[in-house]
Amino acid sequence: MVKIETSRLLLRTMDGGDIPTLMEGMNNPNIVRFLVGVQQPFTRQDAINWIYECSKQSEDFSYLGIELLSEGRLIGEIGLFHKKNLGLWLIGFCPKIRGMDMQAKLSNRLQNILLMTWA
Repeated sequence: MVKIETSRLLLRTMDGGDIPTLMEGMNNPNIVRFLVGVQQPFTRQDAINWIYECSKQSEDFSYLGIELLSEGRLIGEIGLFHKKNLGLWLIGFCPKIRGMDMQAKLSNRLQNILLMTWA
């Protein structure tokens, strides 16, 4: 199980407790309109399969849930990859993170941690 914590966020492996939030987010047209291959409606079984697929970590790729520590619930997901450079992408489920430039903040905080880990 992967866990990376900042003062406000916990990046972690997703689990069964994330199914309701994942279903809510993946059934929101404003979130999935930019995602390829997310079928609608996104069912409970789809969420279970998604979590299972996301749990497959590799040496150069991790896919983690983003938990807002103050709420103790999933607010999004992040894919982290390292080939020649560090890269990441973000899916935000929670309206609170819209407009917060979360990707830039996470990138700055994680860059040193991940580059040290993957060096």
